[in-house]
Amino acid sequence: MPRIRAALDAGVTPSAVILRDPSLKEHTALDLKLITGYHIAEGMLRGNIPIYWDESDRVAFDVKVGTSKSRAAIERKQELDSKSKNKAFGRYYYAVPREIYGDPLPTLEEWAEEKAAKMGDERPPVG
Repeated sequence: MPRIRAALDAGVTPSAVILRDPSLKEHTALDLKLITGYHIAEGMLRGNIPIYWDESDRVAFDVKVGTSKSRAAIERKQELDSKSKNKAFGRYYYAVPREIYGDPLPTLEEWAEEKAAKMGDERPPVG
């Protein structure tokens, strides 16, 4: 996905970036599939979490803490400017998916089947 995004940002064919071949200037059927897949995948994210994990009854999220030196530097400067005290510099929070029953995280197809079953639809909507 990062290479396809880089190709789109640079205005070159995805295959040229992926294969590291600048002579590939014309879009092929593969390039169109890569671009389409990229946009579909990007649309299936909520933040940086796949929607089929975010909405699955099988997935819970734990929250972890990380520290960013760049954020800490900015926050120190903001603190000096505001004269506030008792702040944990550089602290930020992010979600980490965890399957509730210890199984692998659900695939897009499994999530779609779960969603269809909830709605009383026996047909899997993806496939």
